[in-house]
Amino acid sequence: MGSKLDELLTEIPDRFTINGQEYTVNMEEEIKLDSEPHLGLTHLHSIDSKIRLALTLGKDWPCSKGSVLNTYYHELMHVLLTHACIKDDEVKVQSLANIFMQYMMTKEYDDTSKIANWKEK
Repeated sequence: MGSKLDELLTEIPDRFTINGQEYTVNMEEEIKLDSEPHLGLTHLHSIDSKIRLALTLGKDWPCSKGSVLNTYYHELMHVLLTHACIKDDEVKVQSLANIFMQYMMTKEYDDTSKIANWKEK
């Protein structure tokens, strides 16, 4: 059985839709903007809306699995805040990504879960 991190990495989707706008998620060997390496970028409100995730910051600097997952959550927060009409900034976005990643990494389920055993009346 793989780690929680490996499990969550498999849950990064190929595409998703928010407010009727479809986004694709692309894993790329390297992402550069103005000749600078980036861990990820989000392209919003275009015909080709997407989240781009880097696997390396250059040939000698591979990204860790945790970095890729946190970058996905970071870019996803940009999408969600934009669609909720909430002004985002990098500090707010990264804080939300860190909080969400901690939640995802630590959530647990009991066999006697109230939700799992809930029956609609």
